[in-house]
Amino acid sequence: RNLRRIGGWTQAFFMINIAASGNYSFLNHLTILPALACLDDGAYPRWVRRMLAGRNGTQPQVADEGGERTGERTTRVSFPPRPLRKAVDAALLLLIAWLSVPVVKNLLQLDGGQAMNASYDPLKLVNTYGAFGSVGERRYEPIVSVSTDGNTWHEIEFPCKPGDVRRRPCFCAPYHYRADWNIWFIGFKPHQQMLQQRESWLYSLLIKMLQTGDKDATEEAERREQKRRKALVEASGAIDLGLSGNASLLPPPQFLDLLDWSAAAHFPPAVALGPKYAKVDMYHYKMKEPLSEILWRTWQAYRAGGGDVRWWKRKFEEVLVPPVMLDQTGGRLALMPDAPARRN
Repeated sequence: RNLRRIGGWTQAFFMINIAASGNYSFLNHLTILPALACLDDGAYPRWVRRMLAGRNGTQPQVADEGGERTGERTTRVSFPPRPLRKAVDAALLLLIAWLSVPVVKNLLQLDGGQAMNASYDPLKLVNTYGAFGSVGERRYEPIVSVSTDGNTWHEIEFPCKPGDVRRRPCFCAPYHYRADWNIWFIGFKPHQQMLQQRESWLYSLLIKMLQTGDKDATEEAERREQKRRKALVEASGAIDLGLSGNASLLPPPQFLDLLDWSAAAHFPPAVALGPKYAKVDMYHYKMKEPLSEILWRTWQAYRAGGGDVRWWKRKFEEVLVPPVMLDQTGGRLALMPDAPARRN
């Protein structure tokens, strides 16, 4: 039982440590749940047991070393008998240890390599797990930019991923932002291969962005929305539903929910028409200075009443998606004619 408790506490504290030091902690919270099954009532401090007993209005019953439960009113001998239970526990321990030999060899790379998410027995009782076994030491970030004229470009910020070099790293727990999580994988080399095979959804996002800049499509959508609202006004006979103003009748595009709040300034209804062109460039990001120095500069800027502090420095890596626009169908991307050679 003591080994079981140690295993449960170790797993729980290990997951808490990862959740406190990392951003993607929802998985760690879930992993704590099976660890709690290793902890009986006696594994918790007395004040916790008293608190729970007070809420339930019952006397806590804690298992003693002999496997019996003692309380004010009942005493029950556990079944199966303690010797048989210990024999079964020892047999399971030896079985897991024997099945774990190839897993440990893989972990230590004794065979010259390391497999991720592999199994070594038909029943898959003991396996290897490695969600991030190929994480690199460099940080590459795809930067999405949009333009209305093909000359002046505006970078689109995501909720957490690095973009603006003056933007500090964010905290996002207990879950990760959807688009930030997926676009992170494009940072693995080769970038083009990751974009084409795994993260091709980025093309759909660019199409959705550029469709807000299609004047004909926008006007047609507004006419449909106006017709729908007029039908509601005639049915109710008492409300206006915003038909008398000059503001856009269309709601904000749904893809804005995936982006930082600042991105809304480039799309309706903040502007009459959205961008006409888009591109994606890959940059290599590094922390500008050691964290202690950045924090010190941030404190100095705060005491001085404000100021920009650069958290990142970046260097252009490659063109991921060249400047594109919508084709004649309005549902596919086409290269922008006479794209300027200069990158902003």
